[in-house]
Amino acid sequence: MHDYSTDSEERKWIPVYLAVLSILLAWLLSSILSYLSISIPWMIDAPSVVGFYGITYVLFDRYLWKMPFFRTIRLVNIPDLSGTWQGYLVSSYDEHAKQHETTLLISQTWSKISIILRTKHSSSRSMMASIEGGDPNVIRLMYGYLNEPNPESASTMVIHLGTACLKMHNNSPDQSLDGEYYAGRGRMNYGGMHFKR
Repeated sequence: MHDYSTDSEERKWIPVYLAVLSILLAWLLSSILSYLSISIPWMIDAPSVVGFYGITYVLFDRYLWKMPFFRTIRLVNIPDLSGTWQGYLVSSYDEHAKQHETTLLISQTWSKISIILRTKHSSSRSMMASIEGGDPNVIRLMYGYLNEPNPESASTMVIHLGTACLKMHNNSPDQSLDGEYYAGRGRMNYGGMHFKR
């Protein structure tokens, strides 16, 4: 997984909220221990704020950000695109004549993402990505990828870099990603993609 950028302002404020929560949790722990007349060594007590911050950040990053509650109160706006998306792509290689079956695997946390696209002949993995949600009607996922052909693929298929831009319409009743890709030097193909989760 790698970092991804976003136009959501939450990346500025959530770490501050987690820091405040960590201070409160450290104070609460200290108060409970004091009330119970339990004395702990300074080396455990001193880093408790940092420890609580680490724990709350990991919990939020991996699990809590996906909870509907945080979306309802508009604390989290980054869409959760994780999952297995099935679909197809059409390519300029065969003049868009055929729909090539494709699987898109997205693993995502609040701060990191991995996008893997698999076809019959090759697979690609993201190296960088961005999620834009500023438009209330459309979410955009843009990423740069490295494509590696399968060993049994045609000799014309070579390792290459490319870019993809996928859109998800917020008002659509089904969850689908549609967009296009461009394969760079070595392939020089372009095409369209369509996926459903």
